[in-house]
Amino acid sequence: MSYQDELEAKLNAVRVVVKEDVKKYNISSADQIILDELKEEFDLSKYDLHEDDVLRAIKIESILDEYYEVFEKKYSLKIFYSIAKSNTINVNSLYKLFHLNKNNFLKIIKIMKTNGLLLFNEFNEVYLSKNGRSLAKSIGIDMFI
Repeated sequence: MSYQDELEAKLNAVRVVVKEDVKKYNISSADQIILDELKEEFDLSKYDLHEDDVLRAIKIESILDEYYEVFEKKYSLKIFYSIAKSNTINVNSLYKLFHLNKNNFLKIIKIMKTNGLLLFNEFNEVYLSKNGRSLAKSIGIDMFI
């Protein structure tokens, strides 16, 4: 076996096979899948509450107290949760999930960024910073849908 044949065999062993029937997603449809899953999670009527849930809520409230400026606004925790669960999501797609005034939504995002919880990439996608991931973990958010 020649060097070229050996190299080709090694490359074939690790090469990803692309099938014609593989479904491809563009960024907006991938975001839509994430948004659909988040909408389903936010259907709070399907959850029963127990005393332990109240104690967890009190604990979460005390953890979030450090970031009072961020989480005093309505929907802030839902937005933070959505970003944490989606890993990275386009800001416009995230905006569609909530029925907020655009200025209020952007204000919440800006406050989160100012407090070191969020970062943006060049594609206008938002994701949690190291501090944001740490906060998410401390309040019990399992990252990624």
